Amino acid sequence: MNLCIDIGNTNAHIGIFKDNQLIYSKKVDIRYLGVSNIFDFNYDIKKIGAASVKHVMTNSALDILNKKFNIKPQLIDKNFDAGFEIEYDNNQIGIDRLLAVFAAKRILKQENIIVIDFGTAITIDILENNIFIGGVIFPGINLLFNSLKKEIPALKIEKFEQPTCDIGINTASAVNAGLFFNIIGWVEFYLRRYKKDSNTKLALTGGACHVFEKFFEHDYSDNALVLHGINFCL
Repeated sequence: MNLCIDIGNTNAHIGIFKDNQLIYSKKVDIRYLGVSNIFDFNYDIKKIGAASVKHVMTNSALDILNKKFNIKPQLIDKNFDAGFEIEYDNNQIGIDRLLAVFAAKRILKQENIIVIDFGTAITIDILENNIFIGGVIFPGINLLFNSLKKEIPALKIEKFEQPTCDIGINTASAVNAGLFFNIIGWVEFYLRRYKKDSNTKLALTGGACHVFEKFFEHDYSDNALVLHGINFCL
């Protein structure tokens, strides 16, 4: 079995694969990656792979894994063989974005793919004719909410709640609807421009993908897409 860890900006996603099937997963705050008991698994781990955009906690997590399982973890970097050309600045592209596109290509068996990651930040990445042509990054729902709450305290909004309709009947529901459908509008803009026909497949991932998936006609949705990419590299 393979143990895979996706170390993101705020959380680490931990998964265990058997024959390319994800059989266990959990998310933890990255601040606790240095605590060894989060890796207490009753599984026969043979390989360990990790990818990180948050390098501060990476080394301590890899050291713990090495000692706990007596296996040297493989840290996947941006030089892995993704199987497609990359036009994006390789010094700036996040490894999580590359792995998500890589995994989507392997799973969907397609060279024209749009991958949307609904995480802390939302990314839209485009593979066109097997070339990673680029993408966009914009704030996720919690970043938008917290920014509005901080900059306009007179709104007196406490927490984001998924709206039940597209317009509000009070301040809180108006904010919730405005933020939520604002994101949907951004995504729809890029889908209109780049999802040119049925040959272009749409894959959704990220912690909030299951919240947004009903609003988009998609071919694949899995919040563990980056983990699948790590597993495919082992």
